[in-house]
Amino acid sequence: MKKIMTFLQVVIPLTIVTSFGAIDQNPEQLIIGTWKPEGCATCKWVFKEDGKCYDHYKGKIFQTYRFSIKSGKSLNGKLTHHFLTLTDISNPKESYEYEINGLSEKRMALEYLKGTRKLQYFTRE
Repeated sequence: MKKIMTFLQVVIPLTIVTSFGAIDQNPEQLIIGTWKPEGCATCKWVFKEDGKCYDHYKGKIFQTYRFSIKSGKSLNGKLTHHFLTLTDISNPKESYEYEINGLSEKRMALEYLKGTRKLQYFTRE
């Protein structure tokens, strides 16, 4: 059992990295478009060039956010991490922060940074 857990701890991160690839393009441009989260057939997030993100639910805009992407280096300075912040337009004190764990032309993985950290996967429409 211990060998299986060790194997999974190595394979799962490698699978995530190789399936998304490195974020070699500008993440602010790469994120523009419509993204469907896994597990919700009636949801989608639409990122626009004007810096707004529209959270759609059942065909209607549920929430509107301003989005920003910031970059930071790892402690050893070798890796660049990208972070997405969604700020509620109707209540600017309310914001949601994610680490962008993967971003490509077709897929995106975001890890919510407050409370329970969990990965959320998206597919570009």
